Amino acid sequence: FKGDQPLGGDQAYARTGKYLCAHEIMLEVTEALLGLGVRPEQVHAESAPGQFEVVLPHGEVLEAVDTLVLARETLDAVAARHNLRVCYLPKPFAASAGNGLHVHFSALDASGQPVFEQPPPEGQVLPQLAARLVAGVLHHLPALVCFTAGSPSSFRRLAPSSWCGAYTGWGVLNKEAPLRLCRVSDASPISNVEYKNMDCTCNPYLALSAILAAALDGVTSARDLPAPLPADPALLSEKQREHCSAHRLPTSWAEAELTLRSPSHEALVSALGPELVRAAVAVRAVEHEGGAGSASARFLY
Repeated sequence: FKGDQPLGGDQAYARTGKYLCAHEIMLEVTEALLGLGVRPEQVHAESAPGQFEVVLPHGEVLEAVDTLVLARETLDAVAARHNLRVCYLPKPFAASAGNGLHVHFSALDASGQPVFEQPPPEGQVLPQLAARLVAGVLHHLPALVCFTAGSPSSFRRLAPSSWCGAYTGWGVLNKEAPLRLCRVSDASPISNVEYKNMDCTCNPYLALSAILAAALDGVTSARDLPAPLPADPALLSEKQREHCSAHRLPTSWAEAELTLRSPSHEALVSALGPELVRAAVAVRAVEHEGGAGSASARFLY
C-alpha cells in the first residue's frame, strides 16, 4: 500500500501493468532474499488490488518456517524504504480475494522415498501412507483453523467460492478444496498437498506443528479418506457434499474453539501439549474480545 491505496490499483491477475508498478520493489526484495540465501521460486501479480504472490523454496518444516519469517521481514524492510507498507490482512477488501499463506507439504518414508509419488493401489489416487497423512489433516481440519487462521479477518476470508476452502474435503487440483492435491500434469503422480486454510495472522511455527501433528495422527489412527470433492463444494447438492464428507468449516472463533475442545481432536491437543494449546487459545481469545474495539482494529482485523 502507498498510503491507503493499493499499489498497482485494481488490475487483474498476472497483468503486466500491475507488476510493473511494483517491479522496482519486487526486484529489490528478490535481490535481498538472494543475498540472505533464499531463492524465491516465483513472484507474480495476484487477483486482488495491490496483491502479489511470492513463492518460497521448499525445505524441512523448521527451515521452511524460518525462511517464511525471514522473507516477511525482508518484504517489510524493503517496503518501508519506499514509504510503502505490506498488508498481510486475510481479507482487506470485502469484494476481492483474500491474502492466504498456503503451505505445500509432502513426506518421505523410512527409506527416504517420497510417499506421494509411489504407485497407488488400483482405483486409488494416493498410496496408503500418503492417503492416511492427508486423512489425518482432513479429520482435524475444523480444529486446525484455531492455529492456522484464527483471527477475526481470517473467518471473513474463509468464505465459500473464495479460493480458500470453506468446507472440509480434498481434491485433485481443486482450488476450492482446503486440501488440494498437486501434480504437474494428468499423467504425473501427486507431488504434494496444498493446505489453503492458513493466513499470515497465525504463528507459523505453531501452525505447521499442528498440521504435522494432524498428519501423523492420520497414520497412527489409520484414518481413511472420504471421496474427493469433484468441484466447488458450495455448488454441490447436500447429497453430493455428504458423499464427500464436506461440511462447513467454523465461521467464528467461538465455533472453532468449541470444535478444538471436542473429544475427536484430543490426539491433536495431546501431540501439541495441553499447556501450549491453552496458552495459544487464551491469547487468540483476548484478540477477539478486544480487537474489534481497538484503535488499530481496521488495520489488524
